[in-house]
Amino acid sequence: MTKKDEILTSAQVADMLGISMGNLAARRHRGTGPKYERIGHRTVIYRRADVERWRESPTVEDSLDNRVARLEDEVTELRKRVDGLARKRR
Repeated sequence: MTKKDEILTSAQVADMLGISMGNLAARRHRGTGPKYERIGHRTVIYRRADVERWRESPTVEDSLDNRVARLEDEVTELRKRVDGLARKRR
């Protein structure tokens, strides 16, 4: 098996793209993320070649999706910080 044929998990792809797994799942449901395959009802896999091809050919829509995904990640992190600070004050 060559590196291009390598099978990746959702966690590996999210890390590779610098987005959260939730955002990767949202892209999968919207049809704006990399090509994927489903094994059974729960297991989702990606082929490295498909992820790299998707990453190397961004579209205008994808650029907007990337910005939205980054902002959603930032909001999630800020909420975690606020929750942590609120717990410390109690």
